[in-house]
Amino acid sequence: MAQCEGTTSSGEQCKLEAKEDSRFCHLHGEDSESEAEEGTGTAEEAAETEQEEAATAKQEEAVDEDAAAAEEALCWEDVANLALAGVVVAGMFFFIRAFGKWMPKI
Repeated sequence: MAQCEGTTSSGEQCKLEAKEDSRFCHLHGEDSESEAEEGTGTAEEAAETEQEEAATAKQEEAVDEDAAAAEEALCWEDVANLALAGVVVAGMFFFIRAFGKWMPKI
């Protein structure tokens, strides 16, 4: 198989193998073929795209961290509710047991 004719964001030639019946790999695909033939895509556009992708990745990472923190807080909230329910049930058990000693049997 032939090497992909696409270029990376740094301007180097892609090192992946091209797909069958194509000059490009799965990453550069059909859409990139037309761009490569037109000659569009300068180094400035590539750098700008890379910066946008980095910013998007940072935002997604922050959202993931916030979601993980919220999920962890929810878990502790559930544990606190279960513990409180256990304390209430235990209190009721001991109250009824103690109260039963004072009540005459019927």
